[in-house]
Amino acid sequence: MPTGQDGPQMTLQNIIDTAIPRNARKIIARELDCTPRQARRIVEGRVPSRFRAALIRMLENAIDRNERELRRLREEIRLDEYATTRQARKGVAARDMGQGG
Repeated sequence: MPTGQDGPQMTLQNIIDTAIPRNARKIIARELDCTPRQARRIVEGRVPSRFRAALIRMLENAIDRNERELRRLREEIRLDEYATTRQARKGVAARDMGQGG
């Protein structure tokens, strides 16, 4: 992996693998309206100049979708933890009320 002044740099292949973990070639071919062979070359890191701007936009959109999904999942986990904590507190309160008499 290439390194820069601030440490390791991500290659285009790494970015594509991260942003589009499954079926990257098919998605790139569909989104960029290119041939499967061109899509394979793009996934391998060889991007023709005419596809460069479109690829960057596509990757930015994919990363945005992934970030939204991650935020949604984090919120779901937070709500689940809240509900679990609330249930536990109710159980403790009910137990304490039963022993207080």
